[in-house]
Amino acid sequence: MPYDIAFAGGYDVAMVPINVIVGTYGELVMSRAGDFVGEAGYIDTAPTGSTLILDILKNGSSIYSTKPIFAIGQNSLTPGILNAGAAAFVSGDRLTFKTTQIGSSTAGQGIRFTLNGKV
Repeated sequence: MPYDIAFAGGYDVAMVPINVIVGTYGELVMSRAGDFVGEAGYIDTAPTGSTLILDILKNGSSIYSTKPIFAIGQNSLTPGILNAGAAAFVSGDRLTFKTTQIGSSTAGQGIRFTLNGKV
């Protein structure tokens, strides 16, 4: 059964896209057990100069061996590679959604990110 989790970052209070910053954009606690199986994402303004890198931490450690990115000039997400040891989750696990790189010439703006899971 699907169990998808959505995050957003780089928006003002009126949901107008603004520059993304390096930092945390969301945290939550899992309410059931399951497995992460992938992700999808879109950015309103693509980064330039360098890629924009995202990360999901489970209990403080990345769930990725290769993090998902928005490539230079690209609005669609390049999926990450899940770390096999971190793909499972249980009720009570803490998730953190963050950006670790934002683009060097132009920062990305308006990220929508969905972590795909199954229970």
